[in-house]
Amino acid sequence: MWFTVEGIQGGTDAYCKHLESKDIDPEDPWWKVDYIKDQNTQIEDIDPKLEKSKILNRSWYFRRSAGQPATIALSYGMISAAVAELTGGILRFDDGAWDHKRWPAHSKDFLDWYFRPDKALTTDNKEWAQICIEGIKDEINTPDNVFANKNRNWLQKFLGK
Repeated sequence: MWFTVEGIQGGTDAYCKHLESKDIDPEDPWWKVDYIKDQNTQIEDIDPKLEKSKILNRSWYFRRSAGQPATIALSYGMISAAVAELTGGILRFDDGAWDHKRWPAHSKDFLDWYFRPDKALTTDNKEWAQICIEGIKDEINTPDNVFANKNRNWLQKFLGK
């Protein structure tokens, strides 16, 4: 799937794949689950969730290219959190764009600190969030953006009318 925001360049793509994988370690097809468990510092009693994930054998993967507009960076995380919430899943990112010490995470915990500079664990992540927030303001306020026309109500803007 490809997700876009009208009036903003770029987008983010999503894939639903099998969690079981013999590509890296044929002897341990559940190495991805083991990796998540080994990296866990945030979720208490993660084992039942991971065991359920083995039964379902599904994993959602979201991809965002470097250099995407800030609105897409925000959307990427929001869409990921929504899918995790809807599926009872957990979030884990490995693209280096977020505070890696917070993974894996429940969607509600993620949304508590996502794009919130005051809750960043490092100065770099704080500055990155601040830059993105300013970028979103600039992107939304461009004349060709569907949200920029001040004479429309929020629903008209949302629907692109």
